[in-house]
Amino acid sequence: MLRDDDPRLDLHFLAVRQGIGLLGLILPVALYAYGQSGAGRMQPSISEFYYTAMGDVFVGCLTAIGVFLLSYRGYRARPAIFPLGDRATSIIAGLAALGVAFLPAGADPAHARCLAGGTPGACAGALPDPTLLTGLHFLTGPLHFACAAVFFLALAWFCLVLFPMGGRRRPDGGPALSLEHLTYYICGGILIAAILAALAYLALPFKDQMRAVNYIFWVETAGVLAFAVAWLVKGHALTRPLGFRIAGSAE
Repeated sequence: MLRDDDPRLDLHFLAVRQGIGLLGLILPVALYAYGQSGAGRMQPSISEFYYTAMGDVFVGCLTAIGVFLLSYRGYRARPAIFPLGDRATSIIAGLAALGVAFLPAGADPAHARCLAGGTPGACAGALPDPTLLTGLHFLTGPLHFACAAVFFLALAWFCLVLFPMGGRRRPDGGPALSLEHLTYYICGGILIAAILAALAYLALPFKDQMRAVNYIFWVETAGVLAFAVAWLVKGHALTRPLGFRIAGSAE
């Protein structure tokens, strides 16, 4: 198995990792900036920005992430505890990302923004029907959240199992705990915590209060930023931006 610092490593390999990470950073930041740019524009969740002027950004970023993941080759080595390696996990995550993009969640008329004569404004109950795109009627919402859960779980698997397989090793062959590995474990823990926090939202009785503070948006943002940081670290974004070596940087 090639190490991340092996000179034979394909530069495209690092660029794909960095592209995934950069898109993960851009998406929540861009949506939050839009949400703070005017009254009523902030949405209770990342998914509900689909019904705003940032809908194209939401779909575009997730589509690009999905395509990057589908093109990601990774390593051939598989973990002993479960035969799901880089390639299979990236395909699962990529398909799930496309599902999140193209199977929209339901919208809240109080927050959604519609275009009338080219000007965005309150929808007043007239929301675009996501079933017109999918033909799946009332299944789009559940399928959207199922895809989001699979997406986060696959990314957590990368952080907790697959990414630590690279880098420095102990004499017994196991991963030597380093700042890099610690970053992966923290990011993976945040992704798992985000999934549990989203499930807690479904079970807790005070949803209106949680929705008022955009609880799901912040849960999703934590998960997205965690996976973005992990992929940027794995892609050596600081020392090998887009695969190019910075002069004087350590390999």
